[in-house]
Amino acid sequence: MACDPIAMLLCGSRDAPKFDGRTPAHLPRFFKDLYILEEAAHISEEAQIKVAVRYADLDEAEVWLTLMATSGRNWDAFVAAVKDFRCAVKMIWESTADGS
Repeated sequence: MACDPIAMLLCGSRDAPKFDGRTPAHLPRFFKDLYILEEAAHISEEAQIKVAVRYADLDEAEVWLTLMATSGRNWDAFVAAVKDFRCAVKMIWESTADGS
């Protein structure tokens, strides 16, 4: 027996998942929380990507929209692309902090 879909929380509301890019370690939790909500709301995989971009901070979302995986329909590929991007940014910051 399938459950009825729940309504998604409004983006920016107190209990909605948030990611502002300032603490990259929070990214996996953001994606996991968002995925749980999206599954409960019966949102398609393609729409899940759009919702993730919408729930992210505006600056972060702007960057995510440049990733090829954002225009696709594969949630796992999108999550991997965002994580890869964040890792690349971290490596660049660390190399410039070391004076390399």
